[in-house]
Amino acid sequence: MGEHDDSGITSGNTSGNTEAEILVRAAIARTEAWLATLGISPVLRDEASRLDQRASRPDLLDAAADDADSFAFTRRLLEAVAGGSDHFAAALELRDASRDLPRSMPAFERFAVKAGGLASLGMPWAVLPAARTWLRERVSHLVVAADTWSPEGNEPPTLLALTCAEIAGDAAAQQELDRLASLAAQPGVTHLAVDVARIVPGGLAGDWALDHEAKRGAEALTRVLAVAQQHDTVVILESSDYRSSLLAAHMLAQALSDRDLAHARTGISLAAELPESLQTAEAIIQLSRARVLAGHMPIEVTVRVAGIAGGEQIASILSGLPVATIDGDLEQTAQWIRLVTLLLANSDVVRTVAASDDPLLLALTTQIAEGHAGERTRDVLTLQVRAGVATSLETALTEHGFTVRRRLPLAPKSGFAGVVEYLIALAADTLDADSVLTHTRALLAADPGALQQSAARLDEALQSAMQPAPESHRVQHRALEWSDEARHTSAYYRDPTQAVTVATAGLTAAVLSLTRAHTGELTLELAGPLQRVPVISATGFANEPVTDASSFENREWAKNALVRARESDIGLESVLRAQADARSLETVVTRAGEASQQWREVRPAERGRQVTGLALAIAAARERLIEAQVAESGAPLSLIDTDISGAIDAARYLGQLAHGLGAVRGAQFVPDRVAVVVADAGSSLRDRTEAMLAMVAAGAAVVLIADQAVARSSAILIDVAQTAGLAAGLITLLVPENGSGSSAEGAMTELATQVIADPLVDRATVLGSRDTATALLRRRPDLPVLGRFVAAGVAVITGTADPIAAARHVVRSAFGAGHTDPSVARAVVLVGSAGRSETLRAALADAVSSLEAGNTAKPRGADPRAFAVGPLPRPLTEAQLRTLTHLEPGEEWVVRPVPLDDEKLLWRPGLRFGVSKSSPFWNDAASLPVIGVTSVHTMSEAIALTNRVGAGGVAALHATDPAETIPWLERTDAAMLSLGRATTDVRVERQPWGGWRQAGMGGVALAGGPNRLFTLGSWQLREGTASQTLHLRGLSPEVQVLIETAQASLDYQSFDRVRRA
Repeated sequence: MGEHDDSGITSGNTSGNTEAEILVRAAIARTEAWLATLGISPVLRDEASRLDQRASRPDLLDAAADDADSFAFTRRLLEAVAGGSDHFAAALELRDASRDLPRSMPAFERFAVKAGGLASLGMPWAVLPAARTWLRERVSHLVVAADTWSPEGNEPPTLLALTCAEIAGDAAAQQELDRLASLAAQPGVTHLAVDVARIVPGGLAGDWALDHEAKRGAEALTRVLAVAQQHDTVVILESSDYRSSLLAAHMLAQALSDRDLAHARTGISLAAELPESLQTAEAIIQLSRARVLAGHMPIEVTVRVAGIAGGEQIASILSGLPVATIDGDLEQTAQWIRLVTLLLANSDVVRTVAASDDPLLLALTTQIAEGHAGERTRDVLTLQVRAGVATSLETALTEHGFTVRRRLPLAPKSGFAGVVEYLIALAADTLDADSVLTHTRALLAADPGALQQSAARLDEALQSAMQPAPESHRVQHRALEWSDEARHTSAYYRDPTQAVTVATAGLTAAVLSLTRAHTGELTLELAGPLQRVPVISATGFANEPVTDASSFENREWAKNALVRARESDIGLESVLRAQADARSLETVVTRAGEASQQWREVRPAERGRQVTGLALAIAAARERLIEAQVAESGAPLSLIDTDISGAIDAARYLGQLAHGLGAVRGAQFVPDRVAVVVADAGSSLRDRTEAMLAMVAAGAAVVLIADQAVARSSAILIDVAQTAGLAAGLITLLVPENGSGSSAEGAMTELATQVIADPLVDRATVLGSRDTATALLRRRPDLPVLGRFVAAGVAVITGTADPIAAARHVVRSAFGAGHTDPSVARAVVLVGSAGRSETLRAALADAVSSLEAGNTAKPRGADPRAFAVGPLPRPLTEAQLRTLTHLEPGEEWVVRPVPLDDEKLLWRPGLRFGVSKSSPFWNDAASLPVIGVTSVHTMSEAIALTNRVGAGGVAALHATDPAETIPWLERTDAAMLSLGRATTDVRVERQPWGGWRQAGMGGVALAGGPNRLFTLGSWQLREGTASQTLHLRGLSPEVQVLIETAQASLDYQSFDRVRRA
């Protein structure tokens, strides 16, 4: 090995591990032998000869690797030519890309792209198909675009991985199954990859539906395996995220329990990024052992780095749960080695597939295999590489007698856009100097020092692999988190700012803000330093994690709560007392005033401490609150659980804000005495908690008037607050006598007007109905009335948006929160070519029709955890019933709403196209399970329609062109804006919520925002010690200029007040 001995291999080896040294040296020797077979020697070559070789092979990866500009161009070209369904938008992007070509691009290709860019706008229907044909040919060694496939010549065995556009719903998943079954039956197809996420797409219920989805997925897999068994095709289950990795093993086990599949040849791919993969491998070994003992074929287990870490980090930021994946390339490689070693140690019952593009890692694997299987290595081990990435490496491995397989993405001709993400990821890997792909290409190009650097990386990973394997990062256990036996374990409940249960110090998140430059252009800038994941903000606040439904124990915990809720009387006794109190209002308000008198004297910091303490009490009462909400509303479990986390966030954040009320220099905050909160049917627990505790944190006592539909959970919430130490009488619950429909709303309004007539009441907040707020103002015109009302939200989709992603976001915006939640958007405006897009129309229909509707309190034999849409909170009015059952001229049901119960409270959601811009549908359907769609020609029309149809609450845009996004951001009149994502993903501090115009009243700061408490009382001037100087030192330049400008019109006292303020 000469120069590659100890100096470059064991320098980082501080443990003197002889076994690791021997393995690394053997891997180096084998890699050198493979390179020698190719005529490659890892010595310094002439720089000019390497450049000449690169210039002779115009490869997509080589082009992207030249520099960042080349990669940026490659990405733009891929997205323009293959990524969009709108020909005109793609033509614009191609024209822009052709104006900024990288210098490294060959001359003939520069000419072709420039010509295509010039002609694209005039003839997009002709130029773009030709450009796509050219691109398909350019990347044909990396991916294949064809509806059928057969091997060419002496190609090595190939694992076909069907890839196309994202799956919107069950219909698209069924099409995927049809294609898979067709491929499994084709001659020449020996190995077929099945992406779990594509045959069992995730829905709004999230991981709560895992058990239900595992059963459905097993049924789907059984169909593919039956066809594959007839044609001796090996089917490999692959995972593209944490959820599908959990599903895969369960689906495989359930499918193989079918005796008709005894001779099916199958396998599973394990992600080396996941700590849980070791446990999965052990379970698969046992399953395969049973099959082998029964005389059947062993299961094939592939170990690979699946590339899921980035997506899981984003999921962690949104959910607050720990990042599921192992941190860092080194530790992921170490886990890869552990998995391969475990599988090869059981080579008598499983067949191992080592998937990597790293020659040294593959060489190490062959050494380990030979140690376990000897001459049987070829029979028990397959080496898998990505097609087209390192073709010469495939040749060397084959010539040395190892079994080699390529993984080849296959996209249908009509769905070539589905491979764009894969190609971009490949190009990004090539640009990354530390990626495995870059090191492998350097080795095969005989770059000096490449082998030594790769060996050092392998040595480090092997040393790490010999350490104990990491435990699962997901340790949340709802049934144990408050128990004494868990107190000193990672399962015990901890505040999210303290719950660092795994080493995530290497994972960071960047918070970006929209900033207007001096030119007036909106730009994205980094707001503050990078933050660890899960994120703690600069204010010290962290959102409460939702329940980790990926945990079987947590799903069982929730299942038991749902069963209890069906016969539960939780909260009913408190509701009866609240109804009795409603008959003696004078006493109620007087008692609240007395509690307020003492509470107002408490320092803001102490009030904040007590309100913050309520967050812990609400967290401890999660199970009771789930039981109460299911019993009273039948809402989906996923929504209820997120709602409770939002209530915890509200308590914690409002307590934090309360400290600021006593820290304003020159002014003193004066709390209100008594505040009334009116919570209509369907108002979320988060909104009720936030409205009540905002007033309590500001120093007032609260009288909560709750509709019957939300009374039980409100009673539990108040009971929890009082048990946690909040003074009795600070929050009082009133519930009107029994009523239904409009009579219930009338009873609520009548009760509220009686309560606010008392002069002790200084403020009122209405959650739900503008009519109630108006009635309060008529009764007391002097009373500050705040409101967040049910109103139409609008989502705009343009031709530049990804149609599948946009459809999924629109459906989440419509049904990802309660029917009357202020963040819901059920009006959709399609701009230009989006209105003609059959892909978008089909995706919307598929996503809507795939929603599982059900009443969690009355599941009727179904798994209630899988429900995504729940019952309406109140019986329908005549206008609402007509909206769900009748069409106006020009309209059509793409998905017809269907009632699922006799009371017509539970509906399978609908999708209506062709709604006119002036239709009453927009207002009538704001709280109904139906999406209405209309079309316009321009973005200006879309903005105008959004401002007219939308009520000023929430608006969303799905577009990628800055010429569309910037005008929309500047001119859309709504309190909550969402760009390229669902509107219902609001969380305290991260995205405050509220309403303007028809969606709100009172001009109050948005809930969940930093200024929430400042307007919930009054302010008095607090004179400080006057200064005798005129200096402005310590003030920002802008403030200094402002004061100097006004100084001539101020007397000294006014000048001093302004300066000190």
